[in-house]
Amino acid sequence: MKSQRKDNEWFHSRLYTAMYGHLDDFDFSIIEECDQSKLNEREIYWIDYYKSTEPIYGYNILIGGDVSEHNRILGQNQLNEIANLLATTDLTQTEIANRFGVGQRTVSSVNTGYYNLDKKYIFPIRDKKHVTGKIKERVEQKKARLNERDKSMTGICCDCGGPCSAKAKLCRSCMDKTRISKRPDKDTLLELTKTMTVSEISREFNVSSTAVKKWCSHYGIIPERKYK
Repeated sequence: MKSQRKDNEWFHSRLYTAMYGHLDDFDFSIIEECDQSKLNEREIYWIDYYKSTEPIYGYNILIGGDVSEHNRILGQNQLNEIANLLATTDLTQTEIANRFGVGQRTVSSVNTGYYNLDKKYIFPIRDKKHVTGKIKERVEQKKARLNERDKSMTGICCDCGGPCSAKAKLCRSCMDKTRISKRPDKDTLLELTKTMTVSEISREFNVSSTAVKKWCSHYGIIPERKYK
């Protein structure tokens, strides 16, 4: 048994450790009987029902069902690699899971210390502060992108005097107001689409073709003549 345990890394699970020498502390019972064709489905159901992939509730490593590319047994070395990525990189748990072909729950279990890993780690490897920090970092990155965009707004809106693109005469807000103010009623637009193309209608009202398309979408009209 010892040599088999050494040769098969997956035996180094918390379940094996808990049962080793303490088998009498465990009860074994059948919780459901079903057709063989539904075994995978029911296994997944009961593991999820008891939340037994979470260390405080149970000992399951996987979510159940057939072992596949997204639900496979990892060796001890691979589990330690996941722990190292959690500790030393900014990869998300989902990104790490995809790299190893497992579910996000497996990575989460590594993070919380579900498996017997190197003792150098303090669990959880990543706490909520880490997640919060990453969110703040992404918010700051988004703000920086918006600031760069604002710097490119060197034009002045002819209507409200606010900033706009250097190539545009109106800012986006004023463009929307102008487009709505010029929008004909539904019956008028419907009749126009029967005899005119979108481009022709746009020239008639001195708006862009995109504006006319939005009018049609607003009224639920499908132009009968999209092109000449």
